[in-house]
Amino acid sequence: MTQKQNKVLIILIGILSFHIFGFKLIDFTGSWVFNFVLRPVLSVGLSIYLLKQQKLKTSIRLRKKAYFTIMCLIAGICFIGTHLLLGTVEGFGRNPYDVSLKGISMNSLGFYPYFIVLELLRHRMVNSVRKPNRIWVVIGIVIVYTLLDYSPSALQELLNNNTQQNVEFLGSQMVPSVVTQILLTQVAIMGGWIPALVLKLSFESMFYFFAVLPDLEWITKAFVNILFPVFTLYILKDMVDKEEGNQSKRQQKNDESPVVTILTYLVSIMIVWFSVGVFPVFPTLVLTGSMEPMIKPGDIVIMQKVDPEMVQIGDVIQFKVKDYDIIHRVIAMEGIEFKTKGDNNNTADSDLVNPGFVRGKYIFHVPAIGRIPLLLKSEWSKNLRDEVEEDYELGSDDT
Repeated sequence: MTQKQNKVLIILIGILSFHIFGFKLIDFTGSWVFNFVLRPVLSVGLSIYLLKQQKLKTSIRLRKKAYFTIMCLIAGICFIGTHLLLGTVEGFGRNPYDVSLKGISMNSLGFYPYFIVLELLRHRMVNSVRKPNRIWVVIGIVIVYTLLDYSPSALQELLNNNTQQNVEFLGSQMVPSVVTQILLTQVAIMGGWIPALVLKLSFESMFYFFAVLPDLEWITKAFVNILFPVFTLYILKDMVDKEEGNQSKRQQKNDESPVVTILTYLVSIMIVWFSVGVFPVFPTLVLTGSMEPMIKPGDIVIMQKVDPEMVQIGDVIQFKVKDYDIIHRVIAMEGIEFKTKGDNNNTADSDLVNPGFVRGKYIFHVPAIGRIPLLLKSEWSKNLRDEVEEDYELGSDDT
């Protein structure tokens, strides 16, 4: 990465840290100062800095950008209109935001400068990287910007919700947020930060200006908020291709479909989030043979996040010990703590498991598919396996 790219990346990491630890600042300064002083001042300062940087080229020629921006505005208006139309069918609810003149002014001050700096950052990140390497930048940007859509406490609730609540959250909020971020990132690649900002403000403004909002069922929200960005991107790319008129029919035919683009990014991001445990289920690579013959080294075990109170004797659980994770069977309860043992171990584990260290419960496993990465990390896995075996006899498993 160039020096300028590094600076932009540092700014983005700083904003993410500001977002994650904002609750600490709120405790210190109060929510009003945080929302209407600290965040706007920071956003304006960073925006001025980014606007002074060298201009970057986009896919669309300069003389066509105004037309493209208007198309984005129309798409945003259609988004609002679609939700209002659905509201007439499923009903409306009161807007939790203050939509008085003062409330709208304060919300605009608190949020709009923040949206501007985020779109400036998005534009500089994706358009300062050459096309072959851009897909990884796009995936990273989409993941980070999706996290910025939610407070840490909202994401933390995923651990406490039941399966139905998590499905509703992922379907009606998380996945639509990912798809929307893919749309905005592709718009930034095509036309820069201004049309992306126009779309972003169109999507968000409904929540700040209308006294009532559509009270849609979660499945309706999921359907509309996933499909709308997909079709918007499809239409925008199709109109741009026709307006530019600089591609042969063969080239246009071979262009990557926007639907394929979104699906590619979406699947990639879902795989990343699945691997790091964002979803209620997550994978674990087994290193040792303490649970043989049921589970063998190199197997991938799928664990489900679970309330420790729901764990019963006989369940196979994953729990945290030192810097690694163990997968053993619960053989007894002592108070609120679990006594565990590996099926292939001679004796039970010497330490009881505190409920707070339980990460999940076994659902099923896929044999052998983790053997290749296990071999590639042979020295690391051997050292870790030796440490685990010292504490847990024949050993256990590590994520």
